[in-house]
Amino acid sequence: MLTRELTVEQVALLNDLIRNATTLNLSGIEIVVARASSPQYVGDFAVLAHKFMDMENIQVLFALAQMEERVFIVGRSRLEKSMWGKSWPNWVAVAMPMRRRQLSRRLP
Repeated sequence: MLTRELTVEQVALLNDLIRNATTLNLSGIEIVVARASSPQYVGDFAVLAHKFMDMENIQVLFALAQMEERVFIVGRSRLEKSMWGKSWPNWVAVAMPMRRRQLSRRLP
């Protein structure tokens, strides 16, 4: 397995995620929502989300990061079934960059 060291910027973003994490309980499932921000783009945000899950033994994570003029959202789950009883692989990963303007139009 090949691993590489995190950059200073990645470590700062990971620490930001850890400090700004909230745990919610939805139908008996613990879901962690974490947010971070950086004035410049920091690569491999999905890798940081995965590392955070490993460090804290998280089952479901939604990680949001504002970098430059975009908001990046990474969702990961280790559950074998969704909350609605549907089967899915034991890992699910989604990463989606959005402009801040797009995000604010979609949020209530």
